[in-house]
Amino acid sequence: MGCALNLWAQNDPIKIETKVEEPPKQIPQEDSISLANAYFKKGITQSLLYQNYKEGILSFTKSINLNPHNATAYYNRGYALMKVNDLNEAIEDFEKSLELNVKNKKALLNLGKCFTLVGNQKNALEVYEKALLLDNSYAAVHYNMGISYGALNEKEKAIEAYNNAIKFDPGKASYYFNRALMFQEIGNMPSALNDFKKASELDKEDPNIQFALGFLYLNQRIPEEAIEAFNSAIAMDSSYWNAYFNRGLVFLEQLEFEKAASDLNTYTANINDDPLGYFYAGKANMENGDMYKAMNDFESSVSLNPEFGWSNYYLGYVMINSFGKFEGCVYLEKAKNMGVAEAERTLKLACVNK
Repeated sequence: MGCALNLWAQNDPIKIETKVEEPPKQIPQEDSISLANAYFKKGITQSLLYQNYKEGILSFTKSINLNPHNATAYYNRGYALMKVNDLNEAIEDFEKSLELNVKNKKALLNLGKCFTLVGNQKNALEVYEKALLLDNSYAAVHYNMGISYGALNEKEKAIEAYNNAIKFDPGKASYYFNRALMFQEIGNMPSALNDFKKASELDKEDPNIQFALGFLYLNQRIPEEAIEAFNSAIAMDSSYWNAYFNRGLVFLEQLEFEKAASDLNTYTANINDDPLGYFYAGKANMENGDMYKAMNDFESSVSLNPEFGWSNYYLGYVMINSFGKFEGCVYLEKAKNMGVAEAERTLKLACVNK
C-alpha cells in the first residue's frame, strides 16, 4: 500500500512576518529649529549667491514649514518671489514678514515695489510712508515714491520725491535719470539736460542714458550733440535699434541721405512692425536714389497702417514717377481723402489722363 507524501510533515510551515512600523516621532523643537536654519542658509546661498531663485524659494519654504516664526525667512522668500515676478505671492510674504517684524524697512521698501509693479500705486505710497516713519533718510524709498507719483501723473510730487532721494544719496545715476524724465514731462528742458548729463557722468555704461540724452538734443534741434549721444548708445549696445532710428532722423534732417538710409534700413531690418520706421526709411532711400527700395518701404508702411496718409502719398508718388505704375493714383487718391494737400496737386499733374 503506497504512502502519500505529507509535505507539511516534511517541511516547517511557512511563516509570514508582518512588521508593525512605529508612528513617526515628532522632531524635537531644538532639532526643528536647527533644520529650519539649515534650509534658510541654503536658500540664502541659492538665491543670493547663485541667483537660483526657484531653488531658493523651495529652501525658504522648507525653513518656514519647520519654523513659521522667522520673519527673515518670509522676507527672503518674498524677495526671491519678486525676482521671478510672482508678485502677489511676494506681497503675501512681505506682509507676513512685517507682521513678525514691523521695523523691517527693507520689507516695506520691497512690498512697496511689488505694489508699484502690479499697478497699485495708492498702496505703494502708503507703504513707502510707513518706511519713511522708520527712516526718513532712506533714499531708495524716496526714489520709488517718485516712480509711483510718476505713474499717477503727479509730476511735481515725483520731482520732489526724486529731490529727496538725491539729497540723501547723490551718487545714483538712476535718481537723476528719472528726475530728468519728469523735467521733460513738464517742459523744463534745461533741468532735464543737466540731469541727463549728471546721470551720464555717474554711469558711463548705460546706453539708455545716452539715448535719452540724444532724444532730448534731437527735440531741441541740436543735431551734432544728438548724433554724438546716439553714437555712444550704439557703441554701448549695437542692437539698440531705436538709437539707429533716431540717428537716422537726424541724418535725414541734415540731408545726409546715405547715412540716414543706412541707419533706417538697419532699423527696419530688425524692427519690422513699425510703419513710421518704414516711412522714414522710404524717404531716406528715395532721397538716396534707391527708388525700388523706397517703394517697398512705403508699401510696408501702408500695409502696417493703411490710414497713414503720407505713406499712401509717397507710395503713389514713387510708383507713378519712378516706375510709371498708374495704380499709384489709387494711393494718391487715398492720401487726398486723408487730408494730404500735396496729394491733390500730384493727382492733377500725374493722374488726369490715367
